[in-house]
Formats: sequence, C-alpha cells, structure tokens
Amino acid sequence: PPAMRNPAQAHAPDTAPPRKPRPLRRLLAPGETLMRSMRMRTKLSLVAAAALLPLCLMMALSLSRLWEERSVLQAELEGAHVADRIVILVGTVQRHRSLMHRSLMGDTDATLDLGTADGTLAADVEALDETLQAAQHFSLQQEWAPMKAQLLALSAGTSDNPAAVFDAHVRGVQGLQELILATAERARLNLDPSPDTYYLADVAMHSLLPLQEATAQARSLGTGILMRTGDSLQNRAAVLVTVGLVERSAAEVRNKLGALQRAGGELPGSAPQALQQALQFAEQTQALFA
Repeated sequence: PPAMRNPAQAHAPDTAPPRKPRPLRRLLAPGETLMRSMRMRTKLSLVAAAALLPLCLMMALSLSRLWEERSVLQAELEGAHVADRIVILVGTVQRHRSLMHRSLMGDTDATLDLGTADGTLAADVEALDETLQAAQHFSLQQEWAPMKAQLLALSAGTSDNPAAVFDAHVRGVQGLQELILATAERARLNLDPSPDTYYLADVAMHSLLPLQEATAQARSLGTGILMRTGDSLQNRAAVLVTVGLVERSAAEVRNKLGALQRAGGELPGSAPQALQQALQFAEQTQALFA
C-alpha cells in the first residue's frame, strides 16, 4: 500500500520565498552577495549613509538658494542707496542751474547764494563718488568717471554764457538720469518679482526724474522771462514746450501709481500732493506765457 502521509504535513503551508525572475536575480545578485558578506555594523552604516546623503544634498541646495537670495537683496539695497544719492545730486544740480541762470541774468541775490551752491554741488558729487566706490555687488565707475569731472566743472562756474551754462546743467542731469537707469539694471531693481515693489521701483527709477527735470527747466526758463532780460518769442515757446513735457511726465507718473495701487501697493504719502502741485504749476505757467 502507498505510504501514509502525515495530515499536518499534507496541509502545511508553503513557506519558501517566491523565486525571483531570472533577470531580476541577475541584477540583484551582486548586491545580495555584498550585503551577505558585510557585518551588521557596516550594513547599518551603509543604510544610514543612503538616507543621509539625499538629505544633505537637499540642505545644500536650499542653502545655495538662500545665499543667492541674500546676494540679490544686498545688491538691491546697495542700488537703492546709490539711487537715493543720485536723486539728491540731481536736485542739487537743478538748484545750482537756477541760481547760475538768475545770476547771469543780473539777480544779485542769486549771485550771493551761488557760492554756497557751488560748495554744496561739489560736496554732493564727492558723496556720490564715495557711495559708488563702496558698492560691492556692482560697479558704475566707468560711467561715473567722466560725469564726475563734468559736474565738478559746473561747480567751478567758469562760463558767463547763460545758454551754455543752462545746456551744461541739462546734460549733467541727463547723465545722472542715465546713471540711475544703469543702477536699476545692475542692482536688479527692474526685476523685482513682487508686483507692488516692481511698480514702485519703476516709477522711482524711470518716471519721477523726467517730471522733476521738466518742472525745473520750466521754472528756470520762466524766471529769465519774468526778469525781463530773456523775454522773447523763442524763450516763451521753449517754456511752453517744457510745460508740455511736465504734463506728459505727470500723466505717466499717475498711470504707474495707479498700477501700483492695483497691484496692492501703497502710495508714498506725498505722491498725490506732489503730482497735483506739478500739474498746477504747469497750468499756471502755461496761462502766464501763452
């Protein structure tokens, strides 16, 4: 008779591990052999390294991104500081132009104030020069060097030709406008990812200085006409053309400030009042010289 089987053996579950497909076994065979030949401490160290290396890589990438953001922020802060010094110097050049223009037209009070204005202009030029030399994240020395010599020549006041003096100051302001645009580019102020700060930098770097310069030119030209020493149809036409620039620049500033508000940003406290005063000045000047 056939041999009797043990009922427990007949119904015992098959506990042998499933056999891997042959290609997979060949792929994993070197790893299995290596792991079986290692001690337990070595195996645990290898597993820990496999877990920690990706974590360290992620930390390194995160630190690298934070360091890059820090560099960008420092460049923006430097750029904002340089731009502030440029705006101060622009105002000084414009006041110096007005005093020289009035002095050459025979205004004795302006002649008395001109000595102080010369010193202020030279001091502001040196202050901007020191600021640019201290900048670490960008350099504007190549653009600034000829402009510095030009502005220091203005503070010397060697010319007695009103038209030549006026044009020299206009070129100085235009050079400073180009310098502030180069500052915005090098310091990445034009690339701010936040919409509100982007529009604020845009209006500060690109639109306010043209409005300020057009207003200052109209004031200087109009002063000469009112002093009865520079009154002519040509000068009156020049004043009216400059007033048109004031109105167009003011409209551009208003549009950009509206974009700033729509982006969720807050207007600078004095912006609406300053814009209104510029428009009132343009309206009154046009009515006076038309």
